[in-house]
Amino acid sequence: MSTVVRQLTLAGIVMLFLLGGPMLDMIGWTYTSAGGSFVTKIHPSFFILFLAAGVALLSGKDRYWQQMRKPWFLAYTLCAILLVARAVAIASTGVTQGELSAAMVTFLMPAFLLVAAQSLSRTDFDRIGVGLRFFFIFNSLMGLAERLAGHRFIPSFIDAEGKELRAAALLSHPLDASLLTGIMIVFLVSARKKSLPVWMRVPEILLHGMAMFAFGGRSALVFTTIVLIFSAVVVRQDRSQNKIGPLQRFLPIAILIAGVALIFLPIPFVEATLARFSNDNASSETRNAAFQMLTALDPAQLLWGADANRRTIIMAFFHSERGIEIAWIALIMIYGAILAAFYAVTMPLMLMLTARRLDRSALYMALLFIVVTAGSLSLGSKTMLISQLLTMMLALCQKQVRSALFFRVPTGEEAHSPAPLAPS
Repeated sequence: MSTVVRQLTLAGIVMLFLLGGPMLDMIGWTYTSAGGSFVTKIHPSFFILFLAAGVALLSGKDRYWQQMRKPWFLAYTLCAILLVARAVAIASTGVTQGELSAAMVTFLMPAFLLVAAQSLSRTDFDRIGVGLRFFFIFNSLMGLAERLAGHRFIPSFIDAEGKELRAAALLSHPLDASLLTGIMIVFLVSARKKSLPVWMRVPEILLHGMAMFAFGGRSALVFTTIVLIFSAVVVRQDRSQNKIGPLQRFLPIAILIAGVALIFLPIPFVEATLARFSNDNASSETRNAAFQMLTALDPAQLLWGADANRRTIIMAFFHSERGIEIAWIALIMIYGAILAAFYAVTMPLMLMLTARRLDRSALYMALLFIVVTAGSLSLGSKTMLISQLLTMMLALCQKQVRSALFFRVPTGEEAHSPAPLAPS
């Protein structure tokens, strides 16, 4: 049964990255486009990881139930279930904007992933980590090619606007691509050396840095730089781990210098991204409108959320029909301030405590995620970002994994022992 759980978990993880919303629409699974059944509005990874977690718990093995008994995990899962229950109540009114599928994919799927991931060994995580690094290399190259060609290779709902020129590659949306690519850069810069010299990571870092300008996410660009500098300044050496040497501590400064030099080169997509800092196509007005929307809610709506009709009217009044551009305000308007506050505590706690037993880079990856998602729609819509981040943390940031160029296959008991995912 453990083999079944492992295979299901691996399949779910692969789909998390390869089957973004536009890709699913393109192959006929109407995930983001209009029409289709309720089933197709839920990502396939949800069903697979739900099945994996269910089979895992039914097997009765202690490692799965240990995960279930952790207080922080129980708090997060309870909050996710309450958000889904609130979404069910909204859907039962007959007027819905996809709240139920969004709650299931965005909030509940990470809990299934953490349970199912207990079936994976260090070898599995090593190999997933290698796959992720190759995936992001391809994705960054694809993003650069999209920006140079002037169109996205995978059709997306954002193409309908006609003004959106930023690349998205395989990660569905420019802002998602910017954030996840920034998280990969944070890993490459801050992870302990292991057997891969720091200087050998530089080509990957430079490629991803260029791609971030192609994706054009301003918050991700700014806060990736800040987190990298923070990782160089705040260094806690661990006797059981490789030390953070002077070269690695200098690397964020070198990246910053390279980024400044890049600004002065005549590269059109770099200039276009920089221009968004002074002319953001009314993006800042949309974010300001999000704060003003809260004033249109009565006390009951503020605490428990507004129905879909009320939200539509408010969004139209504030000229923000495309969406509520700040995640936490979107969550308040949909689910209410009580549940949004509960999630604002349990989600960062879950990420931080998962990072605690991993390499130091996991903490900085989680920190970047929390900061950037706070200022965009992200978690306020249907997104796989939390599940994708957890996968990256668990696969890339395992402690004591000695790799050659990319990975080494452990032998003996090490190959089959479950990796430590989070504190008890």
